[in-house]
Amino acid sequence: MTEAMTYKSRTVARKDNTIWYGSNAKPYVVMMQIEKTAEQNGIETATSIRCFLMRTDTMNPVERVVKQMVRTSLYDALDLGDYWLRGYGI
Repeated sequence: MTEAMTYKSRTVARKDNTIWYGSNAKPYVVMMQIEKTAEQNGIETATSIRCFLMRTDTMNPVERVVKQMVRTSLYDALDLGDYWLRGYGI
């Protein structure tokens, strides 16, 4: 069995260009969409990531988004997600 990847004790899951941070069992989760990438030292790196703080208790997509912001690195995006979730006590 493979252990789930985590950042600051929260689950990180990726499918294609979408990254989910946190748990759907909690009231909020962060969704990140990689919009742009660039090659740096032979490695493809995200250079534009749109981050969304989303409610998990509603199915209406418009009502789910609480906040959104763009970051230029995966580290900055995860750090923003951690800040948002801690701000909501998660």
